[in-house]
Amino acid sequence: MIYNIETDSYRFDFVLASLVLVTWLKFFLTFRFTRTFGPMFKVLMEMIVDLAKFLVLWVVLILLFTCVSLVFFSQNDNFRNFEGVFMFFIQASIGSYSMSVFTMESESAEELGLDIDQDVFDDQAKFMTNFGQYFMIVFLLINLVLMLNFVIAILSSTFG
Repeated sequence: MIYNIETDSYRFDFVLASLVLVTWLKFFLTFRFTRTFGPMFKVLMEMIVDLAKFLVLWVVLILLFTCVSLVFFSQNDNFRNFEGVFMFFIQASIGSYSMSVFTMESESAEELGLDIDQDVFDDQAKFMTNFGQYFMIVFLLINLVLMLNFVIAILSSTFG
């Protein structure tokens, strides 16, 4: 039960949601004792454990790419905070990504307070844009192809 200060009332929807979750879990746990659903429930529980192990590996991979991109693209405004970059790679993992985030938003070196020639700055910005796009392609290939095959192999070995 949650107390809402603005309306001076209590909300019971969290309690209700918890009770519904517990009820469904109890309902599914009773299937363990039936002859028909018992073996399927056992396989399902083993698959959930294996998926949890896979999710740990997947999060470590996303953390790796997050840390590397924070180091390489720290000059880019889109890659300044850890949470934003981590969520960017999570969203890219499910197919919502944009290659335009690797372009520099600043127009000149003076805006960043750098004491370098504008042509050198433009060359570096172009290089970092191209490098960022290749970096994203590598991430997508590893994440979508390799990790998808990995989770399929894990689940097929569990089921088999």
